[in-house]
Amino acid sequence: MDNVLAYDVEYWAKWILERAREKIGHLYPAGKDGKPVVGYLWARTAPCSNPTCRAEIPLLRSLLICNKEGKRVALTMRKSKGKVIEFGIARGKEIKETAGTVAERAARCPICNQITPVQDIKRASFEGTFGERMTAVITDTPQGKDYRPVEQSDLEAFAQAVRLAKKVERPSEPMPDSADTIAGRGWNFKVWGDLFNPRQLVAMQTFVASLREALAELEKREQDAEYRKAVATYLGLWVSRVAAFQTTVGR
Repeated sequence: MDNVLAYDVEYWAKWILERAREKIGHLYPAGKDGKPVVGYLWARTAPCSNPTCRAEIPLLRSLLICNKEGKRVALTMRKSKGKVIEFGIARGKEIKETAGTVAERAARCPICNQITPVQDIKRASFEGTFGERMTAVITDTPQGKDYRPVEQSDLEAFAQAVRLAKKVERPSEPMPDSADTIAGRGWNFKVWGDLFNPRQLVAMQTFVASLREALAELEKREQDAEYRKAVATYLGLWVSRVAAFQTTVGR
């Protein structure tokens, strides 16, 4: 019976994934290389404290995004038009710099080199000037994960997710105001929905909706109510586990 339960949980998990792919797969478009996208790397941003600069600082402790034996990949940063930072990808011997912008509770502006203390960065989260930037795209290859620069299609897909997210319920339950949560550490994250960016929110609500569809279909095929409850419990735990990782504070 245990093997049957494991098989059914895996079957319905794949069923949910396929339904979710049909609904929101277009929000994760392949790039010019045609490789499937499996994730995105982001950096939070805060304005430079230099009043003559005020550039958007990407908050990164390190530019290294892969540091395995035989495979080193890092972000590159260069000044583009105005005071905008443009990200690229460097590999192996191409890597010239690995230090990020954040160190010792402060951030260094890559435009003017001004140091912005953490108090100013936290203040930005309350003033509405705390932002985020997509820095790289993670792709799937026969050799494993790879990385590429952000393309226009990636930005357009996220903009579409932002529009869709306006029609999706955002979890509004308050987070515990304790030192163990980000809500209690002086940042402006107060409800659980604050932890999801628009695409993550759309994805999670799509998973929940697809789970409900799967349970409705399971009810048509399985007469044993207790067995259905067991399958539903495992699937619910799986979706909950996915939600714990698919947030803007997930690692």
